[in-house]
Amino acid sequence: MTRDEIVAIMLAGMAQHGVRTDIMEHLTLGNPDWGTPPKGIYAALAALEARGMVVVPVEPTEAMKAAGWIDKEDVNPADIYCAMLAARPEQE
Repeated sequence: MTRDEIVAIMLAGMAQHGVRTDIMEHLTLGNPDWGTPPKGIYAALAALEARGMVVVPVEPTEAMKAAGWIDKEDVNPADIYCAMLAARPEQE
């Protein structure tokens, strides 16, 4: 899923939950209907990433599952977690 798709889902969710249009325009620093990119939401995603957080699917992808399969006896769960996160779908 691309960054644009994530932002579109976030905007649709805000509209579905009754966020007023003027507030959505303020959050996005423009009106998506006018083709203005939702800069506020992109900035929020960048701020999360700067703090070490990422958006991942609820169900792991096949690539994430394969990356998490570490065949050794004394496995550190953090190593599995990091490997699966590294294999997450890239956000373009």
